[in-house]
Amino acid sequence: MAPPLFGTSADARFWLCLDCCGLSCACASQAIILSSMYAVSGDLAAHGGGGWATPLNLAAFNAVGLLASVSHLRAMLSDPGAVPKRATPLARDEERARLAASAASGYRTRAKGWCHRCCSYKPPRAHHDSVTNRCIVKMDHYCPW
Repeated sequence: MAPPLFGTSADARFWLCLDCCGLSCACASQAIILSSMYAVSGDLAAHGGGGWATPLNLAAFNAVGLLASVSHLRAMLSDPGAVPKRATPLARDEERARLAASAASGYRTRAKGWCHRCCSYKPPRAHHDSVTNRCIVKMDHYCPW
């Protein structure tokens, strides 16, 4: 069976959160960008006043709009730093976990550095994302959509 083209699984070719709410927000964002490009371009072409400034303004606005659209799509389709399913701790992380376990007061029952939802290793600063069902490194700088 061929791996999926889009998704949040480890074997998907392109990262894409297939959540209905997120996809509708992403489509709305793209529609706003493209419709504003269409409206402003039409208005500038019809009422630009002629001269050399109109084509220059039109080109500059459409270039910025195109860059915004492409940047949004690239951010949407790139892996945010999901932890691979077969990830193993580095030697320094194992030592840090051993020292933390020896100094622990005993009230914590879950092992630090292990995700009980993914059943896999979770590096420092990684948190489980319930939308994509994966652990994401530096999740404080991440939006699934």
